[in-house]
Amino acid sequence: ELDFVPLCEITGKEAVSAIHRAKTQHCKQHLANITCLNLREELYPHRLPHLCPNGGKEAGKLLGCYKDEKAFRLLTGYYTNLKTTNSPQNCINLCLQSGFPYAGVQYVNECFCGTEEPVSTARLPDSSCNMKCPGDPREACGGYYTVNIYQTG
Repeated sequence: ELDFVPLCEITGKEAVSAIHRAKTQHCKQHLANITCLNLREELYPHRLPHLCPNGGKEAGKLLGCYKDEKAFRLLTGYYTNLKTTNSPQNCINLCLQSGFPYAGVQYVNECFCGTEEPVSTARLPDSSCNMKCPGDPREACGGYYTVNIYQTG
């Protein structure tokens, strides 16, 4: 039995075992979120994560709203469209699982991952990123060629 309510019903032995072995509540929830994305066929990992986010960068820290360009993307490592579930946390989890230090949400349902910190000259006022996220309407998921960028941890 888990000591929190996951986003979905988790019954797989491997997933339950990994969650129970995790040392921190944050790590347990991270593993549960990844498992739920996988169950909803929105994430296709080769294996369940076996490491928790660690030092260096602050996990989930919002760096700000940035101007993006189609011909010169700020985050170039990976892109996916999370049609109904995009949120900063879901995008951060996906990018972290894939080994990227930065995650960005843009134009409601787009999730970008990258290795390079965004350039300060592309910084915009936070109000420029004002489209609501389908996966968490309390959060902003960028705008038209504007992206909220986060550290993954």
